[in-house]
Amino acid sequence: LHCYNKKIIIKSLKQADVLKLNDEEFDTLKQMMGFGKNTHRFVDYLFNEYSLEMISLTKGEKGSDLLLKDRCFSAKTDKINNIVDTVGAGDAYAAILAIGYQKKWAPEKILAVATEFASRICEIKGAIPSSKQLYKKYKQVVKDTNPSK
Repeated sequence: LHCYNKKIIIKSLKQADVLKLNDEEFDTLKQMMGFGKNTHRFVDYLFNEYSLEMISLTKGEKGSDLLLKDRCFSAKTDKINNIVDTVGAGDAYAAILAIGYQKKWAPEKILAVATEFASRICEIKGAIPSSKQLYKKYKQVVKDTNPSK
């Protein structure tokens, strides 16, 4: 049972500035919108039809991409010493993406911090660390007023 349909997605896209999808969601949306395997044309369509400012595509262990209308940034997933649980990785990534967008960080910074934070979340069970130590570094990054660092 799907809790979405094309009409709901289109209505949501019309309100969006940023679109974050994982690779599976991206492929589903691409098929739903009738673009088959034509990724480049589909991305152009999303930017032009819905006035998106950025599209974020997470690809699990293959990293992530941050697409702007005229540029594409890619990041490899950080080396994860011990994958314990991937639950929460997408949410962790999305949280940093939202913060970076709101704070007007450079795309490279958004991508690097979001990818790293999601990787760290994969090293703990259940996505919520037992210690706040994990958050310490990221709280400092968020407090930093320099959008490009």
